[in-house]
Amino acid sequence: MKKIPAAYIQTHTKNELIKIIDLIRIQLLADLKEYYHLYSFDAPMVGYSSQGIFNNRCINFDNLKNAELYQIYDYPDLPMIKTVHEMSNEHGIITYYMSINRDKEYSYVNAPYEYKFLLEKPILFVDANDDMIKKYASEIIILINNIITSYKIPHAITIPNTMKVVTLNKLKKFYPSISLQDALNEYVRNNDVILLFDQDETFDHIHRKSIITFIKNASLYVKSNINNELICLMTFNLSPKKQEVIDHFKYEANSEAVEKLINNSLLLFSDYNDVLGIEINFNSLILYLLQKMHMAEVLDIPVTDEIKQQFKKNKLFRF
Repeated sequence: MKKIPAAYIQTHTKNELIKIIDLIRIQLLADLKEYYHLYSFDAPMVGYSSQGIFNNRCINFDNLKNAELYQIYDYPDLPMIKTVHEMSNEHGIITYYMSINRDKEYSYVNAPYEYKFLLEKPILFVDANDDMIKKYASEIIILINNIITSYKIPHAITIPNTMKVVTLNKLKKFYPSISLQDALNEYVRNNDVILLFDQDETFDHIHRKSIITFIKNASLYVKSNINNELICLMTFNLSPKKQEVIDHFKYEANSEAVEKLINNSLLLFSDYNDVLGIEINFNSLILYLLQKMHMAEVLDIPVTDEIKQQFKKNKLFRF
């Protein structure tokens, strides 16, 4: 376990921190909605467990039609919501939600629960390439930095805009004698901000993936200026193609709700063949922007006795 340096001093009071976190959350939600033409959608807590308990994303359909379709088939969010709300093709959705991973070991930069933004945007399949992902990542970084600078948030830093793009295959070549995780850590520490494509250098592989789950295509990493730890700020995912979804449900068409989905397939997708999902890890973002030493500074999470002693020794308070 790494030690909190004795010279480390918290730069915000508890009340200041609460106000800053709320300001960034509210403003970022508003800016993302306006910039990407998104509808807000409330989602409940999400749970994950390696035992398979509550490991599927749940949407609260209290007042929505055809809820059983999503609940049975775990269908991607955006097409379902577009049908219910009769949204136009170019619009996407955004939700702010809590995610709990019961099996995750918390550390300096990770917590057992996380607050996240999830954006889902319809895109044309011809646009699904590396440059498109990089463009979205750069735009979101600019929006975040504008909040930090325009509101003059004390003791906050901005995200460097010198983004390096790398793939797993390239990391293996750069660091052949160490593990991939160590290679990733080393590369991020040497480059400040990287966009890692987790598969190959193109998106050809998405044709061979399951149509039910999103495919993790890329992740944006930064290094902490305080403890040099690796922080994942965003992930980017592509949903299945329209025709793959339709073909799947043709074989599974054993309910009126599924048949209606197939009949409305053109309404669901029109000329948009895919859904781009962008997940912003809000806890990690705050940890980085406000240069905090430990996740316990921005979340009221359970900590070990050793961490409690370190906080006491350094005269640090818990959030």
